[in-house]
Amino acid sequence: MWFLGLAASAGVVAIVEVDGDTTRLVRAVQVDSPGRAADWAPIPRNDPRIRSFLGADGGEAVRLERATFRVRLPDGAVPADLPRAVEAAQRLHNDAPPAERLDLLVLAEGYTEAERAAFEADADALLAGLLATSPFDRHGDLLNVWRAFGPSAESGASKDTRFEQVTRDTALSCTYGCGGADRIICCDDDAVLAAADASLPEADAIFVLVNDDEYGGAGSFTYSVSFTGPDWIPVAVHELGHVLGELYDEYDYGFDAGAYGVNCAPLPPFLPWDAWLDEPGMGAWPGCTYSNLFRPTDSGCRMRELDGPFCPVCREALVRALHAHLPPLLEAPATAAPGEAVTVGSYAGTTVEWSVDGEPFATGATATLPTCGAVTVTATVGSEWVRSDPDGVMSASQRWDLGPCPRACDTAPGPSWLAVLLLPLARRR
Repeated sequence: MWFLGLAASAGVVAIVEVDGDTTRLVRAVQVDSPGRAADWAPIPRNDPRIRSFLGADGGEAVRLERATFRVRLPDGAVPADLPRAVEAAQRLHNDAPPAERLDLLVLAEGYTEAERAAFEADADALLAGLLATSPFDRHGDLLNVWRAFGPSAESGASKDTRFEQVTRDTALSCTYGCGGADRIICCDDDAVLAAADASLPEADAIFVLVNDDEYGGAGSFTYSVSFTGPDWIPVAVHELGHVLGELYDEYDYGFDAGAYGVNCAPLPPFLPWDAWLDEPGMGAWPGCTYSNLFRPTDSGCRMRELDGPFCPVCREALVRALHAHLPPLLEAPATAAPGEAVTVGSYAGTTVEWSVDGEPFATGATATLPTCGAVTVTATVGSEWVRSDPDGVMSASQRWDLGPCPRACDTAPGPSWLAVLLLPLARRR
């Protein structure tokens, strides 16, 4: 049998020891050498979900990558510490294939089996709140949303705050008071990722709903968390900004750091939102997650104030994130011949344009190529909400070099030899 596990960084593998008498997995350690390669089979890619968090000493943000591996166990062996049972994910929104959309998975935390209906209602409310928020109100078809239920033995979440110390037996071990902040909720990272891998391996973003009325939440680039008490939807949508668009908080944590993001950056000459500076209210205001970074707006953005919309910079990042998970925008042959009629495939809603040596000559899916020159076909998804596309997710192109075109002087008929001889005589006259 195979046991699915997680290693803490790419290139690190696990050696697994199995107790032959009890046929249980008793130890998994990280090592720097490949170990017994015959006993394990790595999945050859890093997990794309990356968690970012602040160092305990108040230092700069740390990014952790996780690699997934499978370990072969003897027949009949059972891992000793399997994650709690979690059901296969159910679709909440959209029916597109997972490989062609950004897939958001909603997990249950602190819901007992008797509270299954409450989790389903909360997941529905989260979806409604998200789809009522720009840009998802207009681009909801670019997002798949799923939910997966895993029961907790006890209801609610653990508390390690100044006011309360309580431990509850829950599926993902989420706890208030993370890092000494009463309102920050942290969960067992391995349990969250294992639950996601078990219920929806294709998940691009994870959101944990905590069945607790106390105000709190947290956001990262791997998964985000929210309480589900009074007025929780604005908090949840804010936290979704972290995991869906890799957005930073636009308030000040009170210390400096070297990291920066699409909506928090040092002063010019580097500002990711230069293209938006002509809009009213756009600029560079101090304090954006870190004290040495600047934010695009003074106030009003959802990443700073829960009752506001996403500002143009944050909205743009979210739109780009959605488009980054679409199927290929352009399908074109690798080679083409001069004068050939070429047809390309493109994602719905794209604009297809053809040019030769930089000069446009056709639009649409089919064009007859010229006999020479460098021909480029480009498919572009237009959006008034995207002015900057550094990763090129809103367009795709294919180029064919058909060879140099002859110069005019190379093709025009030259003077005859007789004319050349008579030219001096004509000048004398």
